[in-house]
Amino acid sequence: MNEYNPHFAEKLIEAAEYISHNLEEVESQRTVLYLSFLSCEISLKFILENAGYEIIKIIKFSHKIKELLDEISINVEFKRQVTPQEKMWISAAAIRGTTVCYQEMKSTVGKILALEEKSVSKYPTEIRYGRNIYHYPPEILLDTAKGVLNWANENTGNLRVKQLNNQCGRNKCTR
Repeated sequence: MNEYNPHFAEKLIEAAEYISHNLEEVESQRTVLYLSFLSCEISLKFILENAGYEIIKIIKFSHKIKELLDEISINVEFKRQVTPQEKMWISAAAIRGTTVCYQEMKSTVGKILALEEKSVSKYPTEIRYGRNIYHYPPEILLDTAKGVLNWANENTGNLRVKQLNNQCGRNKCTR
């Protein structure tokens, strides 16, 4: 049984969708943003757990969405069908390219979740508290949460920690 449950992430999305039908109130916007971020956090942790990370290591990421995404991008890979006969291990950084659409706007999971370091309200504290929220519209983050969960579900069972590739150069060995 998983510590990080994708069904919980899905229920958070469903709750956010319900609330998103009435976004005139700031509290509703704040709730959709918070639930969407929480769903992203659970989904990203689910990816790490399915890749083989120990729970204690995952817990250390706390609520740092960008750090979770960076860890997946750098140290996780997934198996993808490259030809009808062949599968290949590919960097899970591909999750960053998952498309997010809202009205005429098109972006990616990577761009939206990387905003945590920019001048937007930070999850969880600045989303939960304070007078104003400075972020993308809640609907965009809700679509981001859906994209992250879909990617996690599609790749369950095909994830692993990147295998060490001991290539040495300039007196340095890299992974």
